[in-house]
Amino acid sequence: MVAFERHLFVILLWISTGVSFFAHLASDSSRLPIAGGLIVLLGAWLHAGHRVHVWVVDDVEQRTYLVACTGLIVLFAALVVVDASYLFMLFGVFSFLFGYSSDVRVAAWLSGVLTAIWVGAWLYHDLPSGAIATPIFVWGIANAINVLSTRISVQNRERGELIARLNATRDELAVAERERGVLEERSRLAREIHDTLAQGFTSVVLLSDAMRGQIDSMPRERIAESLSLLSSTARENLDDARRLIASETPAALDARSFVDALETLAEEVRRRTSAIVDVESPSEVSLGGSEEVVLFRVAQEACNNVVKYAEAERVSIVLEVGEDAAVLTVADDGVGFMLGSAASEIGGMSGGSGLGFMVDRARELDGMVEVESTPGSGTVVRVQVPIVVAR
Repeated sequence: MVAFERHLFVILLWISTGVSFFAHLASDSSRLPIAGGLIVLLGAWLHAGHRVHVWVVDDVEQRTYLVACTGLIVLFAALVVVDASYLFMLFGVFSFLFGYSSDVRVAAWLSGVLTAIWVGAWLYHDLPSGAIATPIFVWGIANAINVLSTRISVQNRERGELIARLNATRDELAVAERERGVLEERSRLAREIHDTLAQGFTSVVLLSDAMRGQIDSMPRERIAESLSLLSSTARENLDDARRLIASETPAALDARSFVDALETLAEEVRRRTSAIVDVESPSEVSLGGSEEVVLFRVAQEACNNVVKYAEAERVSIVLEVGEDAAVLTVADDGVGFMLGSAASEIGGMSGGSGLGFMVDRARELDGMVEVESTPGSGTVVRVQVPIVVAR
């Protein structure tokens, strides 16, 4: 209850008491001191003794309510015996009983006692018997309204609790969504770093190690060629780092067709190995940007694994575009590996995380990745992503 509602029914009680007192004063003042004393006692009972204006709250204790109402009914009974004018207080006392009730059954019983007192006082003062039905009718209506209002109050309280829970759940979901966004961004960055910077640095390390062991016996032309390859790899890595910061597409796809990007990837494998690399694809392919990025990154990771681990003599990169899906296959005739051990947790080859990143990328577009490999028989990596329209 707000502050005004908390005091409303006490105010109504005192209004009815004041009206009754002035009616008594106008009709008969012989017992006015007795009535005044009872009214003072009523004020002391409600405010000094039980402080109704403080304890009247939504969850008022039933025992405190009963004590206050019992004293109120007793004093009301005494006042209506003193003078019939105080029968008008029934309005205020009813308001108090029902307004601060937390149990409709208790309120009905107390109001029934109050109505019986009113009827008895009416007969005691020998007033017209035809009006006796009025308080009984009021009692029935008041109890019906009390039942309805109590139900509404309970529903409002439950609705408020539900709204509070929903708000709390909404806040929790918002926090979870933010955390999920952070994790997704971290995962995206990890994939991008693995597919770009980590691979480039791996190439630089491998080339550097190879040159360190052979530099004394290498011809100058070979040294210059290796240094040029180191320089170009480092520049590509730098460019990838800048694009990663700007969240742009891979450099190989910039201003090139997807087929040209695959040819560039194949040429890189040829430079870094002695393998024969074939590229098969439709003459003209135009996929969506997201599809091209996912297919290219998977092909890039598969080719990087070929360079690092496969020791293959022949590699094929095949792109097939159907009506509703695009399939890219990278196959080699290298050493292969045991799927049950090296990739049982889809974590990549030789302890890396490349295969897992392939799967994550494909799932972003509701695609899938399949890996087939056995020791000595090569490896096949196949990625399929859905497309809206084959072009």
